Amino acid sequence: MRFIAWIIEPGFNTGQGIVTQRVLSLPVPGGWRIVRVRGAGFTYFFSWLRSIFKIYCLALSKDNVVYFAPSRAPLGFLRDLPIFFLQFARSSLVAHIHGADLPNLLERRAISSLTRKLFWGCHLIVPSDHLKNPILKHIPSARISICENFLVSSESASPCHNLHPSPADFGRKKRVCFVWNSNVMATKGFLQFADAIVNLNKEKPVCFVRCAGRPLADALARAGDIGAALTALRAHDWFLYLGEVSPEEAYRITADGDVVCLPSYSECQPLSLIQAMCAGVMIIASDIPGNRAVLKDYPALFFPAGETEELEECMRGIVFNADLRGELRQKCQQGSAIARDRFSSERFNRELLAILVEVARSGRKRDLASIPS
Repeated sequence: MRFIAWIIEPGFNTGQGIVTQRVLSLPVPGGWRIVRVRGAGFTYFFSWLRSIFKIYCLALSKDNVVYFAPSRAPLGFLRDLPIFFLQFARSSLVAHIHGADLPNLLERRAISSLTRKLFWGCHLIVPSDHLKNPILKHIPSARISICENFLVSSESASPCHNLHPSPADFGRKKRVCFVWNSNVMATKGFLQFADAIVNLNKEKPVCFVRCAGRPLADALARAGDIGAALTALRAHDWFLYLGEVSPEEAYRITADGDVVCLPSYSECQPLSLIQAMCAGVMIIASDIPGNRAVLKDYPALFFPAGETEELEECMRGIVFNADLRGELRQKCQQGSAIARDRFSSERFNRELLAILVEVARSGRKRDLASIPS
């Protein structure tokens, strides 16, 4: 049995890219045969064609386990179709799901029947147990394994020069430091976060903010809206924008702060919360399944997603209530030891390798002629 990985580049600095890089370092029997898609525009298209030709030459000559991270968007699904069709040849497919929106693809009327059939033939890996039931709703007999993601350690990080004292840092140690360490997006709740932090500091600065992340457009806001919100915040001396940083630097920024906020509307398994838990810092998060699943017993303050006033109230509680702040800090420090063990890269390596080896051992074993309608 041979192990083949079909990889879409670029993107090793993204959450999906970080996980993929770790998977490719696993010592699978016989080693990996890696087929990559690179470039942009016409270069990307021809690279995709070459990759399909290469992977079919490999896959049709021997029994294989083919690992890939499928897109959850309709156009991306069409891109991935040739890989899905390998399940009708001599390949066992392992599809690593990196988002909470796969059910959206499975219920699209135009292609839902085809997507359900093709995903049914794969062995699915998801990073959180809250993602399992929404998939089973559409594919009741789907084979799903759970393998939680891991903390990217800061030990090998280069010095984070942006953290040296700046005008915005004056008096910071006397104030609570809030950290934003995720993409700057409306679906992440950044606009609500911006409104709440401005209200909190309206009369006089009572807290400090360090923001690291790339501003992105999404279904709720255009890039210009996010840029305008960032520009307005950067006019304040209590707000420091660090731009897009490496995951290692993001962890160091997180560990140097007091509170991480993630007021998002939907999440798979947010790296920002994993970093906060392992660093032992306080957390304010929207009350959604993805955040609840990753936090579990770790102490945190929750509020309804999209409710700016509720978010601000949680912030005020930490800023002005020293007893609450001290109690949370102590509990978070205790919870960080559990989180570090839970999200260790060694644990991820062990579990993911076991899944791949089991898929190789058991083979497809499914009668593909009996795919459910």
